Amino acid sequence: MLQLAARRSTETLVLRHLLRDAWRRGLTAIAGRVEPGCVEELAAHGSRFGRQGPWMLIHSPRVELMHAIAGGDAFVSRLEGEWWLSC
Repeated sequence: MLQLAARRSTETLVLRHLLRDAWRRGLTAIAGRVEPGCVEELAAHGSRFGRQGPWMLIHSPRVELMHAIAGGDAFVSRLEGEWWLSC
């Protein structure tokens, strides 16, 4: 498993490098969780999307935290969820 992160100003560059490296290695697919802000760039490269896999349920009494997550201003990885429970 690989987790990538980038500043908003470099997201496009990081995605392009990831796709180029995968193509050079002969990969035909990359699977994983996608941040909503990356969908447009990935779609521009011909990516297809599905909704397989686990979903994440988020709850907090802190309204500002919920707004940050819902607005895409927070980075939430599998480490913050309970993905490991299915192992």
